[in-house]
Amino acid sequence: MTENQIVLPNYLIIRILNILSKNILQEINQYLLIRKISSVCKKWKEEILVKILFNFNSEIQKLAEFQRFLALSERGLCINNKTINTKQLHFFTIENLLKKTKCHNFEQTKNLTLKFDFENVPKVLEISKYFKSIHTARVIAPITPQSAFMAINNTNLVELLHTGSFNNIKTLIFDQIHINENLDKLKSFQSLEMLQFERVVIKYDLLIEIIQQQSKITSLWLSSTPANETSKEVGSYDALFEWLKDNSTLKNLYLYNYYRKSNHSVLVNMLNNNTTLENLVASNLIADKSLPIIPIRNQTLQALYASDLTEYHCRSWQSLSNLTKITFSIFESEELELIQKYHYKSLESLIIEQVTNIDSFSSLLKSNQTITNLNIYKDFPNSNNEKKSYESAFIDALKENRVLKALSFGYSPSKNFFRDFFLLQHSTIITLTTPCNSFTETQYDIIQNQTLTQLNILYQKFQYYHDNVIVDTVLNILQNNRNIIIFKFISSPIETLSQENIDRFNSIIAERSNLHTVHFTKYFSPAETIMQKILNKYLID
Repeated sequence: MTENQIVLPNYLIIRILNILSKNILQEINQYLLIRKISSVCKKWKEEILVKILFNFNSEIQKLAEFQRFLALSERGLCINNKTINTKQLHFFTIENLLKKTKCHNFEQTKNLTLKFDFENVPKVLEISKYFKSIHTARVIAPITPQSAFMAINNTNLVELLHTGSFNNIKTLIFDQIHINENLDKLKSFQSLEMLQFERVVIKYDLLIEIIQQQSKITSLWLSSTPANETSKEVGSYDALFEWLKDNSTLKNLYLYNYYRKSNHSVLVNMLNNNTTLENLVASNLIADKSLPIIPIRNQTLQALYASDLTEYHCRSWQSLSNLTKITFSIFESEELELIQKYHYKSLESLIIEQVTNIDSFSSLLKSNQTITNLNIYKDFPNSNNEKKSYESAFIDALKENRVLKALSFGYSPSKNFFRDFFLLQHSTIITLTTPCNSFTETQYDIIQNQTLTQLNILYQKFQYYHDNVIVDTVLNILQNNRNIIIFKFISSPIETLSQENIDRFNSIIAERSNLHTVHFTKYFSPAETIMQKILNKYLID
């Protein structure tokens, strides 16, 4: 060992590798990481590897996938977010493999989801005993079409869910089944946090009764439920909103149902009384916008989505709000006043379809509110000269802003705007997402920028440029701007790639040890496949 070498302690190595694993999204790169760690030395293979949490966010549907899962588990690896779909696997084969495994209750497996056909409850009961703890259970309909939406056997289900491995279940999902009796015994599950119904056939009154019995759950998800034909009749979730007025445990409510309409006034009444709900999604609300706005006075809700009434509700606030995200179709003095009076406390993300008053918009940026993410969909709606004035005022306002972290456009600003923005070296904006018609012309301005760490170029055809010209531009940026660690480039398919550019791409990726993500279009052309293989080699998503 030389004098300049530093020996890192094991706990620091483990922490670094866990951060690396957490940020790798592609499963193939997780396997490559395991291989690389294993090949360092025997100590890393036996002592370090087993302390890394690997995120495999995929569903096991084939026998080979299940065998691979067992092999990793037998090595003592920590596996996170894995779903075993017993509906697609042969129970006899699974049980035989589990009997032969050297694992002990899969103690290292975190957040395990078991997806099973409720007709096979006795078989699931047999294999579930091999797992120490099951995080999520998804109860689905039998595989035969004629038995879809069959009535669930409540006794068998409760028997299964009360076995050892299900004792600490946190999420219970019912998927395309028929419930015709009360599931009152579910309230005995002390760890249950989320109850989810997806396309479930159930009487509306029974559904409300089951929900009201779950006094400890913090999240409720209803998707196309009730799903029976009677759900197309006149009905609403008004009774649910009435119950929520006094509920003190539910924090997250997601209602995705385009059959049942609910009255927005009942929802507002709930919001004005409930003090615990933090996230709300409610589709298919009805409101007469010709009537006076019903004031909303709620200080706990953080996120609200109400289909085409989302903005309408945000404009109805008349107390200090806790909303973190707001969408406006236009931005003028009225929108500025709403933020300054009611939404200044927690607002992090602002989406504007079109800025129609540059003075009000500039005032917002200069005021350094809590907004860290700004998204503008459409260009300024006036003449070229007014657009130049708008873009100039936009840049001037950014010079006084010290809060924004991410800026996103749904249109391509002018070449001059991009040059001014990149040369601005904004001290807090680290992410830019935008279409860019002048991508090749502004590449050297991008290279000179030292503050961006993520650049996303979107939806441009670049029809006037040959593929290799575009790739040259990308490579110039990746090679010469070492601050950008996430680069996403979405365009028309890259069909051709010269050998020179392939070699150069490989060389740059090998050199850029700090690169985290490089994304190209997902057309899987031969050229893009070559680039993806190079990225995989260096564990870059």
